Amino acid sequence: MAEKELSPVFAEIKKDYLQQIIAKWDDIDLEALGLTREQDGISVPFFHLKCTVSKQGITGEGAHILGHMVNVIVSNYLLAEPGPPAGGKGWVSYKDFADAAPYWGGYNNVVERKIATDYSGRLEELKAKCLALGGREPEQSFSYDLALEFQALPKIALLLLFNDAEDMFPAQCSVLLQDNASGFFDMECLAMLGISLSTFLTGKGEQG
Repeated sequence: MAEKELSPVFAEIKKDYLQQIIAKWDDIDLEALGLTREQDGISVPFFHLKCTVSKQGITGEGAHILGHMVNVIVSNYLLAEPGPPAGGKGWVSYKDFADAAPYWGGYNNVVERKIATDYSGRLEELKAKCLALGGREPEQSFSYDLALEFQALPKIALLLLFNDAEDMFPAQCSVLLQDNASGFFDMECLAMLGISLSTFLTGKGEQG
């Protein structure tokens, strides 16, 4: 499916990001980002999709699914300067990141509550959808009906924790982020990572 035409505002943002990427092109730290250069472009895996960034723009799968969010997330990842890698992998709730408060309500509604509501009583369907999206069992054990880790970007993972509805208790879902994520993204982009996962799983959400 072809990428749908962006609104003038989103098109201008896309153009601005591309100019920043071109200006930094030779100084992008591919090793720190876990990326590889392919001919005239840079390959950026995003969940189960493969995007290619060149000086002409961002192409590949997923543009029609997430629209503007693909451009914002991939562009900011390329422009990030994360510093030295963390020693180990830890998980953080979105609300516990500094400066996340203004975005927490939206993140909770569009990501965690949305997944919990859509998949209440459908645990096996959620598991199948997650596995198709590249979800895998985390190294750490969690006491949930379903716990799966997703490699959103080469250096950033997300963790989905889900308990199905039982007796008088509704289904609950948490989507945690790898604790190094704030070294790559601001709070708005971090929220977009969770929204992307929710959109892939539920087929609904902001598509820009």
